[in-house]
Amino acid sequence: MAEETASINQTADISKENLKKNSNVEKEIEAYLSELELKKGLNEGDKYIMVNVQVINAKPSDERFTFSKIVAYEKAYMNAQKDMLMSVYGRIAVEKAMEYFQDDSTGVQEKFLAEVTRQNEVKNQLERVYDKLSTLTEAKLDKALAKEGVEPTKLNGLDVKKKQELFKDAFTKRTIKSFTAKSTQGFFVMKSFYGVDRSGAPAVGIIAAKSPITYAVASDIAHQRAPSIKKESGRKALSLLPEKGDDFLAEMGVRFFFDETGRPALVSYGQAASVYKGDDVTRRSKLLNAAGEKARLQAETQIAEFIGTMMSASEREEKSENDTTYLTNQLNDVTNASEMVEKTAVEIVDKTFKSAKSSARAHMAGMNEIKTWETQGENGQIIVGSVVVWDYNALSAAKKSTKWSNQRVQRLKKLYHNANEWC
Repeated sequence: MAEETASINQTADISKENLKKNSNVEKEIEAYLSELELKKGLNEGDKYIMVNVQVINAKPSDERFTFSKIVAYEKAYMNAQKDMLMSVYGRIAVEKAMEYFQDDSTGVQEKFLAEVTRQNEVKNQLERVYDKLSTLTEAKLDKALAKEGVEPTKLNGLDVKKKQELFKDAFTKRTIKSFTAKSTQGFFVMKSFYGVDRSGAPAVGIIAAKSPITYAVASDIAHQRAPSIKKESGRKALSLLPEKGDDFLAEMGVRFFFDETGRPALVSYGQAASVYKGDDVTRRSKLLNAAGEKARLQAETQIAEFIGTMMSASEREEKSENDTTYLTNQLNDVTNASEMVEKTAVEIVDKTFKSAKSSARAHMAGMNEIKTWETQGENGQIIVGSVVVWDYNALSAAKKSTKWSNQRVQRLKKLYHNANEWC
């Protein structure tokens, strides 16, 4: 725990950050984890490390690129939350189903193929084969579906192609992972990345973590109580930040650090963009102010998520293979005659369905915007950012202000009451 406490301010320090455009996000994540001697998943000291990369669904020249970038970050963060909770609380339910008719039908197939070969009128015999074999298959299918509660009458009216199926060797496996209403309290972003993925598409990535230390800090903040974990000294929040706006472009999420008093604190990075490119300075100013408010709200929301988020999620994976053998009538190029040909159609299905919901609530007391920044994107839009800090100094000041306000209200009520008595 002492080693983790000592390295926290080091990972939060981005003052020398220098954004490299089009850097490979996956490689940067691997290098960063290697430098800190960390691995994905559970590490020593019950510390969970989660990694997620998301493609930005817009081109850098698109005026909504910054918005898409923020959405991609939110997806990455939420997926990392879900993966962490799945590893701790996840339950897995597995369902397998198999339908196998091939063995029983093989002899029938050979019999009818021989019969058709001996006949001159291949077409007519082929139709008879289809009729006979479809009856056999449907009978077995009716019986199997009846067990599942499907009425045989519902099978009436199947098209000819369905009836031509002779054999069915189908396998389906469904896996459902889920957890319900678990807390991600203390889960934070150690490092965020912005560049391209392995295929060259614009992407963002994050390394997120949760440990007994960060959980204790989040719990203390949530209950607005004195910190249970402290250091002898720390850093001022402003000393952790770069100077240029460009160097903030990759920074999103909450960082955990110890301030100059040695008490835990949080610094959060938000950003937004104004798409207005006109000459109306009043409209331009209003939209930039609105973007700044959005950036600040994003930063404050991320702090609320660190303090306490309840999350539920489910993930269903389905693997299926359907191997169907059927007969077809093809023209022989050599003899110019029709012949029976056995064909096999293999259908493989691999689907994953994901869903997740999260909600966060936190008191605003203790949050304070310490820096704003502005830079120009590749498409000419103005990107603005907000840096919000939560610390015990701001919390103490907020409590004093609230106490003073309450006392003042009580004095005013008392004066008003006394004045009414004299009237």
